[in-house]
Amino acid sequence: ALRRAGLALVRIGGANDKGVDLAGQWELPGSTRIPVLVQCKAHARRLGPREVRELEGALSQQGMDSLGVLAASASF
Repeated sequence: ALRRAGLALVRIGGANDKGVDLAGQWELPGSTRIPVLVQCKAHARRLGPREVRELEGALSQQGMDSLGVLAASASF
């Protein structure tokens, strides 16, 4: 489903992933490409500001303008 939407992502995850679980690009019409970083959370509890700050930190460590996506099994 994500590939059909123009997202090409690879799994990063691991001990030195700097908070990034998936990374890649979103190709929009007109050959525009946006770097994308995805952080996945599988928590039973609701997510809050802490998880959003973690994603913000991961984005700032990448040193590029990227779209950050927080994918979660719980609600916000």
